[in-house]
Amino acid sequence: YLPDVQIGLNFSKSDKLKRLVYHEVAHSSHYTKVGIAYWTVLATNEILANGHGNENSPGAGRIALCESWAEHIARTIAHETYGLNNSLNSHPDYLIYLEKQRNEELNHIPTGYYQDLIDPIKIGEIAHDGYWANGTIGSINDNVSGLSNNQLFSLLNSNIKSPSDFNTALINSGFIQAPNTQVDITNLFNSY
Repeated sequence: YLPDVQIGLNFSKSDKLKRLVYHEVAHSSHYTKVGIAYWTVLATNEILANGHGNENSPGAGRIALCESWAEHIARTIAHETYGLNNSLNSHPDYLIYLEKQRNEELNHIPTGYYQDLIDPIKIGEIAHDGYWANGTIGSINDNVSGLSNNQLFSLLNSNIKSPSDFNTALINSGFIQAPNTQVDITNLFNSY
């Protein structure tokens, strides 16, 4: 049997290693909600995609959902742990790093989406595809705020197999309260 979580030691800085740990533990908590069948399909998809793949990889939606959620949680907790006392070179803290990355790569793995559902409104913010501000630049239509990680996590069940499924579940969840609207949620999602 293979271990459930593997943490490599390819980071020499504590904050970067712990961000990876937080990412993997976020996967573990997601797994507890969706079960082994769901997670086996994810693992198979990532093997076939040789990692995270791209928007056209087999199971790209599931990969995008699971990896974006784990990275959102990882950077959120890294920010809460380290704040400005971190080893990031291109961003002052992990939340700004989260805010400035739209997708892991163009149209795939919407890393900043969940934070934009939570944070104060920032209409027209600019974010990049790719890591460390390398990649396509795009504008985020963020007229949404006030949701919580607990609300968002509650939507991650085995029926949610893509970011699109997640967005639909969010719209139907009852969590959307004024001043947020379904149109605002849709416009934000379409920015990714």
